[in-house]
Amino acid sequence: MSDTVVAKRVDRLEELVKQIAYEHTKTEMELRSLSREMKEFKEEMRAYREDTQAFKNEMRAYRDDTQAFKDEMRLYRDDTQAFKDEMRLYRDDTQAFKDEMRAYRDDTQAFKDEMRFYRADTQVFKQEMKEFKEEMKASKKENDRRWGDLVNKLGTLVEDIVAPSLPRIVREDFGFLEIDRFIINARVRDKKQGARAEFDVLILSGDTLFVNETKSKPKIEYVDGFMKKLEQLPMFFPEYANKTIVPLFSSLYIPEDVLTYLTRQKIYALAMGEDVMEVLNMEEIT
Repeated sequence: MSDTVVAKRVDRLEELVKQIAYEHTKTEMELRSLSREMKEFKEEMRAYREDTQAFKNEMRAYRDDTQAFKDEMRLYRDDTQAFKDEMRLYRDDTQAFKDEMRAYRDDTQAFKDEMRFYRADTQVFKQEMKEFKEEMKASKKENDRRWGDLVNKLGTLVEDIVAPSLPRIVREDFGFLEIDRFIINARVRDKKQGARAEFDVLILSGDTLFVNETKSKPKIEYVDGFMKKLEQLPMFFPEYANKTIVPLFSSLYIPEDVLTYLTRQKIYALAMGEDVMEVLNMEEIT
């Protein structure tokens, strides 16, 4: 029942009461009827107010649900926009990759055409290309291991590969710009106990001493041996007893199990990257 209808009905009843009071000719039965009607009207008004309150409660709950839905939709739109942006970047990158692959396929096709011509030319060239393909199938890791074996046989792994890279790594990766001492293949003997040891590379920068151990085929037992050697360092170099020791274990290639073990022992692992030596577990240890 609307407020307008209620207002009109109240006005009508008031007029009826005035008319009854004014005329005095209405019977007692009409007065009783009016009384009953007024009572029924009050009951209806009470019921109306209760219905109105229930409706207000429902509307309040509806508004709350609507606001929660709007908030969820806002978050959904934000997530959707972020996803669209990512997809746009992905499509751009994909298109660029497709263009590169198309150019690569064109170049590859041209190369294949040239190779087909040369293979048909001589049997000797076929054999050379076959050997070249077999070499290209070998992975970079395998090439690194073979390189390590070769350098180790020549006895120049430390001098030719690792040692020239260490000053750069100390400066760029560890932030030590000044290098006070740089020693390669330090062979030492303790005069008191007669013990001997060899340290591949020692780099001193202020109060920090970098100690490097290099192996062509890294193994966990080599790491254990390096840690024992570090414990004996003050015996062979008493002047470095109070220095902060930074252990480095280097090779051209370090297997995953050895890398994990080195990280657990807080020893920095160095290996060949694409072009130069690099620290493999800097973030993990730092």
